[in-house]
Amino acid sequence: IEIVTHPNNPTGEPRKPLVQDGSRVIYDMVYYWPMYTDTSVKMSEDIMVFSASKHCGLAGSRFGWGLFKDPKLADQAEDVNFGVILAVSEDAMLRTYNTISQILSESPSPVTGMLPYHQFGREKIFSAFSRLFDA
Repeated sequence: IEIVTHPNNPTGEPRKPLVQDGSRVIYDMVYYWPMYTDTSVKMSEDIMVFSASKHCGLAGSRFGWGLFKDPKLADQAEDVNFGVILAVSEDAMLRTYNTISQILSESPSPVTGMLPYHQFGREKIFSAFSRLFDA
């Protein structure tokens, strides 16, 4: 089994697995958000896991989800994750729910095509790195 961080941290480059069997590759998509990378290239891998930790500022919350092409594997993951759900704090669940609800209620900018939440995040990230590199 190989875990591929996609996009790569910190470069943002797409990564390709070394393992040829796609069912043995887990794509860690924690940075697959419009504020961090180009999401116009849609992903359709066998196993992809996502997290709200970076995106919603909830590092340590362990709030995430997975997408599986194989229905049997999805059922097995659901059985395993039921116990994990009990360990996620109610606060983390509510914060993530509120953040994602806000994002879903927004309309994309006619200029950038991005949602205001993601545009704001992208501008803040680029501003911070610009100040860092200009120093």
